[in-house]
Amino acid sequence: MDEILERGGLKALVEAARERGDWFCAAGAVRGSCAVGEFGRAWTVVESFAATGWQPALRAGADVLLRWGRVDQALELAHPKGSQENVVEAWRDYAEALVRAGRVDVALGVLGPHLRGGRVMGPLVDMTGGQGCGERVLELPAPIAEEFRRDPIEDRGPGRAAQSPEVSPWLVFFGRW
Repeated sequence: MDEILERGGLKALVEAARERGDWFCAAGAVRGSCAVGEFGRAWTVVESFAATGWQPALRAGADVLLRWGRVDQALELAHPKGSQENVVEAWRDYAEALVRAGRVDVALGVLGPHLRGGRVMGPLVDMTGGQGCGERVLELPAPIAEEFRRDPIEDRGPGRAAQSPEVSPWLVFFGRW
């Protein structure tokens, strides 16, 4: 895609995305359109993909809308719906959109309940870096840490049995393994 864009093939990527429904062409067309400030065209390319509810397309669509200055529309698109409600990736993407929209406190509240699932703390630290909320981010895992101090062996990960032979990422995170 990069080479096509470098050779002036933005229009061809837009057409391929629309006519063939090719996600890779769409992603290239969105990237190229945004690079030249054509957010309306980028949105028309990604909109039909985002309408499917596929997470990478929702993420790309929210990015376009945020860059275009349509914050409320971006946050509505990024907010997990229906079957997405329990998917950590969807909540991470929503929190990232909130941070980019200047709503860091809301993002922290959104991700707090998902800390037990692992894979959230790193992205949370990354997305809130330089936002002046380091203390609040560090406070989020405190209740979980306290539970592990009381009973470090019990596995509290979602969907895993207490007798699971797997090592909980929280045991590693809090130095109990």
